[in-house]
Amino acid sequence: MIDMTATPKMISAPELAETLGTNGKDLRAFLRSTTPRDAQPGKGGRWALPGNAKAIAAFRKGYAEWEAKRDADRAARAAEKAATTAQIAESTDDELDALAAEIMAPEDDEDAVPAELEDALLEDELTTDED
Repeated sequence: MIDMTATPKMISAPELAETLGTNGKDLRAFLRSTTPRDAQPGKGGRWALPGNAKAIAAFRKGYAEWEAKRDADRAARAAEKAATTAQIAESTDDELDALAAEIMAPEDDEDAVPAELEDALLEDELTTDED
């Protein structure tokens, strides 16, 4: 007959993290993401997790899936950030090119003497100086 009074073997989060080959911080993030809030130990509380072989196998599988999804999400965010940064850099380059063109463009100065008139005035000064 099965002894129903025997308590099942329980392990702590650090023990499970070591068993799964990860660190406590990542394991706790996994546990929080997969455990309903009312079943979590709460602030300052400790995780007491089933330590039988079947439970550990389920944790191992669940953690591997969670870790793969987390890594894929991180890679997608990094790619999105890189694309956004490249887009900003490109638009900034375009804006700087436009600004440089504006600065380097000759100004329309209403008081400026047209080139033909300036040439005529120079010729007149030269002929006046020779006299």
